[in-house]
Amino acid sequence: MGKKIFLLLVLVFFMVSVEALKVGVVVEFPNEAVFMECVEVERSADAYTVLQETNLPVTWTIHPIYGHGLCAIFDIGCLETGCVCKSRYWNFYVMRNDLSWVRSPVGFDGGSSCREHYCAWDGDVLGFTFDSVGGKPKEIIFEDICPIADAESGDVKIDKPDIIGNVVGFPKKNAGFISAILIIFLLVAYFVHKPWEYI
Repeated sequence: MGKKIFLLLVLVFFMVSVEALKVGVVVEFPNEAVFMECVEVERSADAYTVLQETNLPVTWTIHPIYGHGLCAIFDIGCLETGCVCKSRYWNFYVMRNDLSWVRSPVGFDGGSSCREHYCAWDGDVLGFTFDSVGGKPKEIIFEDICPIADAESGDVKIDKPDIIGNVVGFPKKNAGFISAILIIFLLVAYFVHKPWEYI
């Protein structure tokens, strides 16, 4: 019994370490201030979950079919009109594979599948601007928000541009390899020591 529980715990630890991914978030405010943050979320997390993982104070409205709608970030938005935006609202863009901003064709979390709402991929950047239709954020790439480890030193390089918010450094790029080595070590130690014989 103890052997099965240990193997189950190792499997769960491995699944959690493999399934986490990074998404960059860029918010451009009307005064041209920019917020950037790198967040770690589970695979296929929706946009509502991604924004909730940031340090941004976000106000939401909710619809029974379409899910959450972005009302305001800080106090910028449509609070005074009961979250009903007219000429300006929060535009929602996605940049995948460092190509270019594409207006999200789906909502934050409505529906039950990735066809009906945004689902996170590792390396995505979500961009938000409070503007009229078509107001895109400035071009930026994922590595500007979620820095990668320097190949020679292994250090995570974080350059802080003139922003509000944080650029958050995460574990080195080979963290999955380190997790695999740790799991192998634990399995070897487990089978060599044979703790189930002492029960």
